[in-house]
Amino acid sequence: MYAQADLDGNQYLLLSKIIDHKSDGNAVHIDDSHFTTVTGRRKITWTTQGWKLCVKWKDESTSWEDLKDLKESNPVQVAEYVVTNKLVSQPAFAWWVPYTLKKRDRIIAKVH
Repeated sequence: MYAQADLDGNQYLLLSKIIDHKSDGNAVHIDDSHFTTVTGRRKITWTTQGWKLCVKWKDESTSWEDLKDLKESNPVQVAEYVVTNKLVSQPAFAWWVPYTLKKRDRIIAKVH
């Protein structure tokens, strides 16, 4: 109870684990994952649109959350889930998951 509220009475939930994932019709397809700039350079589309993750919270409740929100609040846990479930090639994950995992490894190496 104490870990779920601050002094101002704001409540928050602690993530236990990610259970499932789904994408709706708004998710960027692999074929549309790149675009060409005005100068002719090919760049990757940076979007998390259309993806939701089912999360189990510490209080044993579950809910579907947008990828954009979980990516900001728990980036390492989401990145590890993505790698485990072989979703790294999907456009919504390809642009940030490798960076997040490399950064995690660098931080761990510095601590050692």
